[in-house]
Amino acid sequence: MPNLSLDEMIQLATQHHRAGQFAEAEGLYRRVLAERPEDANATRLLGILASQCGKHEDAVMLLARATELTPTSAVAFHDLAEALRVAGRLGDAADVLRRLIMLRPGSADLYLELGRIERQVGRLPEAAQTFEMSLVFQPGSAEALDLLGVTLADQQRYEEAIERYRKALELDPAFARTHNNLGTALVRMDDPAAAEQHHRRAVELDPAYILAHCNLASDLIQQQKLDEAQRGLDLALIQWPDSADLHCALSWIQRLRGDLPRGWDEHEWRWRLAEFTSHAGRFSQPLWDGGDLAGKTILLHFEGGYGDTIQFARYATLVAGRGGRVLLHCQEPLARLLKTVDGVDRVITTLDPLPEFDVHCPLLTLPHVFQTTLASIPAKAPYVSAPVELVRKWEQKLAGEEKNEQSKGLKIKRIGLAWSGNPKFGFDRLRSLMLSMLGPLGGVAGVQFYSLQVGEGAEQLASPPAGLVVKDYTAEIGDFADTAALMKNLDLIVSHDSAVAHLAGALGRPSVVLLPYAPDWRWLLERKDSPWYPSVRLFRQKKAGEWGEVVERVARSIVAANQPAKF
Repeated sequence: MPNLSLDEMIQLATQHHRAGQFAEAEGLYRRVLAERPEDANATRLLGILASQCGKHEDAVMLLARATELTPTSAVAFHDLAEALRVAGRLGDAADVLRRLIMLRPGSADLYLELGRIERQVGRLPEAAQTFEMSLVFQPGSAEALDLLGVTLADQQRYEEAIERYRKALELDPAFARTHNNLGTALVRMDDPAAAEQHHRRAVELDPAYILAHCNLASDLIQQQKLDEAQRGLDLALIQWPDSADLHCALSWIQRLRGDLPRGWDEHEWRWRLAEFTSHAGRFSQPLWDGGDLAGKTILLHFEGGYGDTIQFARYATLVAGRGGRVLLHCQEPLARLLKTVDGVDRVITTLDPLPEFDVHCPLLTLPHVFQTTLASIPAKAPYVSAPVELVRKWEQKLAGEEKNEQSKGLKIKRIGLAWSGNPKFGFDRLRSLMLSMLGPLGGVAGVQFYSLQVGEGAEQLASPPAGLVVKDYTAEIGDFADTAALMKNLDLIVSHDSAVAHLAGALGRPSVVLLPYAPDWRWLLERKDSPWYPSVRLFRQKKAGEWGEVVERVARSIVAANQPAKF
C-alpha cells in the first residue's frame, strides 16, 4: 500500500478490524508501530485485537503500554481492565478500575463495574461499599440497588438485602431480576409464601427466566404444593426441553415423592448446569455405564457434602460385585471411615494424587446406573465401622465417668446430640436448630447427653438451656472415624438433617432425625422411617419453622433410666 501515511494506515487497519479481517488489521497496526513505536492509539487498538483473538498475555502487555503512553486516558485504562477481566485476572482488573476511578471519580457506571468484579472474586464487603458509592452518584439506579442487595445476601445479610430490593422495585416495578432476587431472600428468611409471589411476578415479566421458574418450584415445594410445582416445571419444559435447571428441579420433586428411577434420570442433567462442578470434568477416562469390570479399575468419586458421600458410599459394594478394582475418592475427614466399606480396595483423598484407573463414576450417579427403586435401595447396615481401638478408647472413657452412677444402681442412657449445620448452605436455616431449642430433652431422667456437634454451633454449649447437661469431648474428635467410635458407645443419636444423621444410619445405630416441614428429598414424605437407614426414625415438623413440638415428641419417646427408647 504505497503512499499511505501512518495515520491513513491506522484508519485502514481500523476498517479491517471492524469488518473482522483481523490478520489484515494486525499487519497494518504492526507496520505503524514499527515506524512509530510510541503511537498510543495503534498500541491500544492492537491490544484490543489481541484480546479478541484470545492472545491474552499480548493484549495485557500492549494495553498496559498504552496506559503508560497516555497516563490520563480513561479509555486506555478501561480497555486494560477489560482485557484483564477476559484473561481471568480479576484482581488485577479491579486494581486498574480503581486507578480509573481516580481519573473519573464521579462515574457511577465505573463503580458498578468494579463492584461486579469485587463480588466475583469474593471481596464482598468491598463490593457492597463500591455499590454504595455508585448510588451516591446515581441514587436512582435500580441496577445498583439490586447488585447491592445480591452482595448483602451473599453475606447472609438478608434483611438488609430485602430493603435494597424493595427500593429497587419502587424505582422499577418491572425489574424481573430484582423480583427473583427478592423472592430468594424471602425464602432465606423462612417466608416461602411471600417469595412465591415475587418469583411468580418474575416469570410473568420474563417467561424465559429459567431460574425464576426453578425458584418458584422451590417455593411451592417448601409449602408442600408438590402437584403445582411439578405442573409448572412440566409446562416450562415444553418450552425449554433442554434446560438442565428445569430437569434438575424436577428430579428433586420426583425423588422426594419416591419416584426414584425417573428422579435419577432427571438428576443426570446436572452435568449440564453452568455452575455444576465435579471432578469428572477433568477425567479423560470414560464414565462407567454399569458394564462388567473384570480386569479394570474404577474410580468412584464424591460430589456434594459429607452426608452425600456417606449415604452413597454403600454402592461401592455393588460396584465391586461387577468385578474389577474399586478406588474411592473422598474428602479427607472421611478416609478412615470409608476404608471399612466392603468392596473398596483403596481410598484416595483430595490430598492424594490420583492413581491410574480405567473408568470412573460419581457416587450420586450410581443409583442411576443401578436403577435404584424404593424397593431395591441397598439398605443393609452397618456398612461402615469404626476402628476397634477407638471404640474401646471411648468405651473406657465413658464407663469410667459413669462409675459413680453405676455404684448407686443406676443405668444411664447415653444420647448423642447434633443440632446445627453449615450456615453457608442456602437452606441451613430450615434444617438447623439452636441448642436452646433442645431444652425439653433436659427433663428426661436417667440420661446423659454427649455433644456430637463439631464446628459451627458448638459455641452454643457455653450457654445451654436450663436442665440440659451436655458433655463435650469433641476436642478429641479428629475425623468421622472418631465420631463413629463415640457413636458405637451411645444408646441413641438425636440429630438434625446432617452428616451426623447419615453416619448414625450407616453405622446402624438407633437414631432420631429432626426434619423441617419441607425435608430434603432423601427423607421422602410423611414416613417415620427411612428406606436408606433402617435404624433411623424420623420426627417431622407439622408446621414450618416450629421445632418445639418436634422436640417435645422426641423427649416423650425417650423412656428414662433403664428402659429402652421407643419410637
